[in-house]
Amino acid sequence: NLSYMKEVNAVIRLIDGRVIYIKADRAVYNKLTNDTFFIGNIVATEKNNKITCDNLDFLLTENLIKIYNNIHINSEEGLLLADKVNIDMLEKNANIFMYDNKSRVKVKIQN
Repeated sequence: NLSYMKEVNAVIRLIDGRVIYIKADRAVYNKLTNDTFFIGNIVATEKNNKITCDNLDFLLTENLIKIYNNIHINSEEGLLLADKVNIDMLEKNANIFMYDNKSRVKVKIQN
């Protein structure tokens, strides 16, 4: 029930009308759950937002997007650098983490 893909270009259409485009070196797609695990050189875009990272898990079974490893998020509002971001698709909120408690999330807000 798993599909292993290379040189992936995915289009995800959300119920609210937004569209997310994801490019990755590889992906694993679960045909039963529609969960997808993107791996390597990921570029995800949605409107004017751009995310680059090493891993992105799109988990419909949990209504969760997990973004982790070498995260750079660029938007009109600014720049965010972190190790891990979990986005709750239902609540539309995010939890942002660093793996090392001594490190800090870096945020640059644009005026």
